Amino acid sequence: MKVTRYLSATAVVAVFIALWGWLFHDVILHAMYGAMDYAWMRPISEVHTMYAWVILGLLLFSLFFVFLFTQFSKDGGIKPGMRYGFWIGALFSATMLTWYVMVPITLTLTIWWIVGGLIELTIAGVIAGAIYRK
Repeated sequence: MKVTRYLSATAVVAVFIALWGWLFHDVILHAMYGAMDYAWMRPISEVHTMYAWVILGLLLFSLFFVFLFTQFSKDGGIKPGMRYGFWIGALFSATMLTWYVMVPITLTLTIWWIVGGLIELTIAGVIAGAIYRK
């Protein structure tokens, strides 16, 4: 394993996912979230006090995401990264259908989460592939 490239890819993927999360959830979906009853979420003031857990989750996800990529594509590269990211995105996005059933969210929000997840992890795969390559 190319440790320096692995750690670099992990860091850049984590930063991208954090920025994407802000753009997607706090900007693009802000109005949709504002129109919903938040009985299923913590109050935003409480969420802000727990950001250390968000950062830990982002770092762990990025470590595992890039590690799995290194195991499936020893040579790395953008095209393998895009394929990998898309399929991991599809895997995670499929779980949003369960959220739709279990949590009182709209089908529209569920579709946004599926599309957003596919875009997010496809781009994360491209990033990992571009950094972790021959």
